[in-house]
Amino acid sequence: MSAEPLPPPNPSSTAGPLRFFLICASAALVIAALHFGQLLLMPLALAALLAFVLDPLVAALTRRGWPGALAVALVVTLTLAILAALAALGAQQLAALSRELPTYQSTIQKKLRELRPAPDGRSAVAAASRLMAVVEGEIAAAGAALKSGPSRTPTRVLVEPAPKSPLRTLAGVAEALLVPLATAGLVVVLLAYLLGQRRELSDRLVRLAGGDMHRMAEALNDAAQRVSRYLLAQLLVNIGYGIPLALGLWWIGVPGAWLWGAAAALLRYVPYLGPLIAGAVPLLLAFAVDPGWSMVLWTAALVLVLELLVNQVVEPLAYGGISGISPVAVLVSAGFWALIWGPMGLVLATPLTVCLVVLGRHVADLRFLDVLLGDAPAFDRPTLLYRRMISGDRDEAVALAAEEAARDGLREFYDATALPLLAIAARAAPQASARQRQRVLAAGSRIVEALRERHPGAESPDARVLCVGAHDAFDTLSAEMLAHALAREGLPARSLPASAVAERRLAGLVLDGIDVVLLCSCSAEALRRSRAAGAALRARAPQLGVMLAAWAAPPEAADALAETVDEGGAPAGAVVATMADAAARLARAAAAAQPHSAPSSAPSYPPARLRPAYPVQGAP
Repeated sequence: MSAEPLPPPNPSSTAGPLRFFLICASAALVIAALHFGQLLLMPLALAALLAFVLDPLVAALTRRGWPGALAVALVVTLTLAILAALAALGAQQLAALSRELPTYQSTIQKKLRELRPAPDGRSAVAAASRLMAVVEGEIAAAGAALKSGPSRTPTRVLVEPAPKSPLRTLAGVAEALLVPLATAGLVVVLLAYLLGQRRELSDRLVRLAGGDMHRMAEALNDAAQRVSRYLLAQLLVNIGYGIPLALGLWWIGVPGAWLWGAAAALLRYVPYLGPLIAGAVPLLLAFAVDPGWSMVLWTAALVLVLELLVNQVVEPLAYGGISGISPVAVLVSAGFWALIWGPMGLVLATPLTVCLVVLGRHVADLRFLDVLLGDAPAFDRPTLLYRRMISGDRDEAVALAAEEAARDGLREFYDATALPLLAIAARAAPQASARQRQRVLAAGSRIVEALRERHPGAESPDARVLCVGAHDAFDTLSAEMLAHALAREGLPARSLPASAVAERRLAGLVLDGIDVVLLCSCSAEALRRSRAAGAALRARAPQLGVMLAAWAAPPEAADALAETVDEGGAPAGAVVATMADAAARLARAAAAAQPHSAPSSAPSYPPARLRPAYPVQGAP
């Protein structure tokens, strides 16, 4: 008996794991290249960020007629001169402060003696220390009693390293000095090259990326503008932090106030860790200088107030909408770049992450970077609310809906969020489980109940507008929302479930006192059934106004749908795609029905006046 041949392998079954493996391998190669190539890549990144800051100055000089090379040379020279002057000033103040530090030794010793426990040993710390000493002694005695045999005392051997030769010492000093100087020189050379050849480099990057030249050019412009604005805003914020700190420390009497203000402005370029160091150093110096505690308390209050103002007020106003990255992404990127490039990675972390997020927004293959690192919500409002519903977070879904309805208005919430949510649920119904569909319906009903409590507008049994679901429970829920929105705006309406217009029950539907029927549909299948039900209703009651509420159709398609006919040849009637459109049509019909009467709380819709407001052909 021969064995049956094996079925051919399914390519799609291996494409997923292979793609995942390739992505992981590519990420590992990129990380390895960043780590081992930091001697070149880190100066290049620093030069690129400085070029983003200085490029507007070079462009301004060239627009005034300066030659490009001369403008670049002037800007780079001025930048180096400013940095050198600041470094010299800082070194001078640091040298003066180092000469005064020995005079603070007695103050430090006095304060440390004050922090020691009482000499009589009656403090809790001393008692706990004595107790631990007794316990340790007993344990050591018990261990010695259990040992058998003669004790052997090990011989301690000290290994002293050979003294370094003068040549090796000189080489170590030269390495410590030459490596930073070489890195700084490389940064200056790269900066001048990037400023002088910025247009040509931009063209080469666009050509190298290939694909859509317009999209890539937009990405480069967006990245340059965002990084430039972010670095400029960061410079202004840091200066605005350093100057008040220096003035406050000078007023308090902390030595080297201007040095610590400048150091704080520079350290704020390092996320999270920099502000802590900038605030801790003046506190330690105040502790060493003042024999009392008033200087320490004043310094702590100054640092705390400045940090609160900058973090909670200044930075949100300065950085809002510029960086485009989430706070979690800032923290993760700071840790990643610090692990790859050390302390300099902390300085470059946020600007580099901004560039990655911009590329993710404009390049389709890198879209995951925008999702992971960007500050934009992961889902739009309808999808976010649907996500909460299928997860069983009904209370949070109700809270989100109530908050949005209170902020934007009830009808706006229904139109912008609730109805698109039901359309999503209707499309996803075949893939969703029965439990998830039930969660969506239960949460939707609870949302409508909560909104009725907060925004009263109950359905009226005498209402002459009837809202009916066309096909399933999602359509029924949309009909309840529509009836609530209309009642809230002074157009009394009531709702019925989709079973009321089923083929076997349509003949028994009570239409006494009803002038308008709105058949609500959240899917293409529901829209088809609503057209058939609308034709049957019009055939049964020719004077009845029928409107098809096609929530899943875009608003611009309403007129095209209004001109269609159903399978039986009867007109489909007016079509609306939003609750705002439905309310406007009903309000115009009520005004046309009572042109000379005062407005009432329960407008009527005489059939003779209703038909022209809902034409079969053309726009309303």
